Amino acid sequence: MAGLTAMMITETMHKAHLLLDQVKQMESVRELRVVPTDVALLGVESSKDEGKPRNNLKPTAQESKVIASGMDLVETGRDGKGSYLLVIRPTKNVKKYLGKNCLECHDADENAVLGVISMKISLNQVDAAAADFLWKNILVSGLSALLMLGLLGFGIRRFQQRVIGGEP
Repeated sequence: MAGLTAMMITETMHKAHLLLDQVKQMESVRELRVVPTDVALLGVESSKDEGKPRNNLKPTAQESKVIASGMDLVETGRDGKGSYLLVIRPTKNVKKYLGKNCLECHDADENAVLGVISMKISLNQVDAAAADFLWKNILVSGLSALLMLGLLGFGIRRFQQRVIGGEP
């Protein structure tokens, strides 16, 4: 979001797709969407410029719920590509957002939802690391238990030899 805000301040938002494409190239990011609402474009002169690419994404059902409620959505799920973390955050028309006063540019009520940022992050590496950690713990626990049983058996045998064998 900070990168997009910097682009807004420097009036290079027409190149936002380049930043978003770079983020999408990250291995862990499965999906990234910046979905504006109609409110986001009201009163913003730069959004009216002809020839600039427009973000015409339509919100998904989950994104629509976040737009309507103004509340974050965070959930995990699993699909054909594995497990993931889905985070959808609303962007609101506020006086102070990443060093910028959104109210100066957007002709909308304060706290109106201007859009959402939706990101689906792969948890496959996390799942693999957790499974690896589990097996290592099982191995270490098993070896520790065998070592303790061995020491306990050795101690019992020494005690029996002293008691039965008459050793001092």
